Amino acid sequence: MKQTINIYYVSISMTFVFMVACNPVNETVDLRILSTATSISAGKIHTCAMLSGGTVKCWGYGSYGQLGDGSTTRTQSTPVSVSSISTATSVSAGESHTCSVLSGGSVSCWGLGSYGRLGNDSTNTQYTPVGVLGF
Repeated sequence: MKQTINIYYVSISMTFVFMVACNPVNETVDLRILSTATSISAGKIHTCAMLSGGTVKCWGYGSYGQLGDGSTTRTQSTPVSVSSISTATSVSAGESHTCSVLSGGSVSCWGLGSYGRLGNDSTNTQYTPVGVLGF
């Protein structure tokens, strides 16, 4: 079963997900490779999906590290795997950062670190996930 998911309205089929989205340069992106997506979260300029195996993939604008793959790629039009996330139970994309709850209750965040938004006692930008203190 194929299903089209618009970034502004999210509906996911457990059998196969066919997503079409627009990245920040209004280019259509085919995201068929996310066939095991269980949830999706759209930030201001990037989007992330949690896959059934506990991994997370992100795409879109990534200059602030919000894609979590260690790069500073300005625009990533295909999903990239977030480094070191393999037990995600949820994911949430913010304006320029992303966070994920992991099995066991720990939390990891990555991206723009200003105002302490990553929860790691720092205001530095993180290009790969860092643990949030206190979880």
